[in-house]
Parts: sequence; C-alpha cells; structure tokens
Amino acid sequence: MLKQLRKLRSQSIDMLLFYFPYGEKNEQVTNNWKIEFDGNSNEYRIQDGDVLVHRSRVFFSSRLLSNFHIGGPLITIGDCFTDDRYRGMGIYPMVLRKIANEYCMKTQVFILVASDNVPSIRGIEKAGFQFMARLTCFRFLIFYLKKNVSIIRR
Repeated sequence: MLKQLRKLRSQSIDMLLFYFPYGEKNEQVTNNWKIEFDGNSNEYRIQDGDVLVHRSRVFFSSRLLSNFHIGGPLITIGDCFTDDRYRGMGIYPMVLRKIANEYCMKTQVFILVASDNVPSIRGIEKAGFQFMARLTCFRFLIFYLKKNVSIIRR
C-alpha cells in the first residue's frame, strides 16, 4: 500500500532517454559473470554467492514514455543496481548489452536515467545506447503536466 502511495506523490521529473539502435547487435558480452534471468520479476541478476552483485529489470511498458507519445512495442530497462564493492568492473554495461542484444531485433529498447546520474550515463553509453531526448515534466498523482522534450542533454 505504501509503495503505491509513493508512486502517486507529486514530483518534478528530469530524465534522459537513451535507445539501443535497431539491429545494432553488439556481441561484446564476454566475462566470467553468469547473468541469470528471473521470468517472474523480469530481472537479470548476477550473484556472487549470497551477494546480489547486479540487478536490472525489464519493463514492457512505460507510463512516462506513453505520456510523451513514445509508443510500443518497446521495453524499458530500469531499476538497475550494482553493489558498491563491484562497481568499476564493467558489469553494468555488460548486462545492459546482454538485455539489448536479446530484444533489439524484436522491439525498441529504451533506458531512462536521471539527468544527474553521471556514472549510470557512462555505463549506458559504454553499452552502446544512444542519447535520444531529455524528458522533463511535473507528475501530479497519475497526470504528467508541463511536459517538455529536448534533444539537448543540458
């Protein structure tokens, strides 16, 4: 219940939208890490024993993107996490490339990132994603107001 209420709170949104170019299959997914997929939660995970090293989720719709008239079929990669002890090892871009390679021939592949999240932006670009737009708006309950799309990152 509390989780649903948090989703409805009013907030300013300032996100960068990146896309994986159609047919740009990038096969650089080589590493010793085993990437596992959980179909129940649509999560790609890397475990090191009991430690969750990395998690990326795949969403088959996006309320934000649909409010900006970006239609499907599409997937949005999000809710990514890398344990602090494993950062700087190229894990994030490797997982993003794996996900993008899996879906890029079937559908559009997007990723949204906060405009001030520089480490994530670097990883997204290393994975081969291209900047598409900056999306800004104000969300009030389920409504997106004062929507703006910019092709300039700043």
